[in-house]
Amino acid sequence: MKYEYNYRFTLLREIKTSYIYQIRPGKKNYLFEIRTSFIVKKTDGVYQIIDSEMYGTELHGVEESDVSKIFENKLIYRLKEYYMSKEEIDKFKHMSLVFAKQVEADPKYNLSDTISLVGNIEVCTIQKDNQTLKEFMGRAIRTESHIQIS
Repeated sequence: MKYEYNYRFTLLREIKTSYIYQIRPGKKNYLFEIRTSFIVKKTDGVYQIIDSEMYGTELHGVEESDVSKIFENKLIYRLKEYYMSKEEIDKFKHMSLVFAKQVEADPKYNLSDTISLVGNIEVCTIQKDNQTLKEFMGRAIRTESHIQIS
């Protein structure tokens, strides 16, 4: 195995004003922020964070079609840059939908029009046996090897 992925989802208490987003009447409006940590795991078992990035998008409602739309239009190209398989992307999308529906069903969020969700992704590059440190670090996934997100 060359890469591993771990996710967890959380809520933000405040909306980041650096994002431009639209509020749609009659639907829950979500600010969905992705925070990615790029990690390497060396053959000696040591994990090291080598980079990170953060970007956001908006989501209106939590129907599967809404979640699929933002993934197809805004997120899928970035997840593919992490060398995530279609199955891994589908798993992350499903977990995002489940978490958003749990939040929407929680009575303490019924009065809020906008909720900020965070999807934390750990992308771990694993050093192969007999791979030099230079080769390993050369294939490690990090922000500088991706298209810049504005």
